[in-house]
Amino acid sequence: MVRTIVILHCELNGLYDCEGNAIGLAAAKAGLPVRWSAMEGICFFKNRIEFVRIKKGESKMEDMAIYFEQQTKLEYPERFIGHRIIFKSNKIIKYLYNLLRLRILTLKDFDFYYR
Repeated sequence: MVRTIVILHCELNGLYDCEGNAIGLAAAKAGLPVRWSAMEGICFFKNRIEFVRIKKGESKMEDMAIYFEQQTKLEYPERFIGHRIIFKSNKIIKYLYNLLRLRILTLKDFDFYYR
C-alpha cells in the first residue's frame, strides 16, 4: 500500500521509472534498513550515474565507452519509418492512458495528493 502511494505521488509530480527509488524511500521512512551493497560478478550500468561519476573523476569515459554504445543500440534500435511511427503512436497512447488512470486513482484521495 505504501509503495503504491509513493509511486503514484512520484508519477503525479513527473517522476517516472522510479519504482526502486520509491521503494527505498518508503523503506527508509518506515525505519527499515536500506543496504547499499553490490553483488559480485554483476556489472551494473546506468548512463546517468556513469556521467556523474565521470564528471567527478571516479570513472573514465574511455573505460565506459563500450557500455554507452551498447546501451544506445538497445534503447534506440534502427527501425523502418513505419515501425517508428507505430512505436511513437503507441508510446503516446500509453502515456495518455496512464495519465488519465493516474488522475482517476489519485482523485479518490484528493486531499492527500492535491493539497
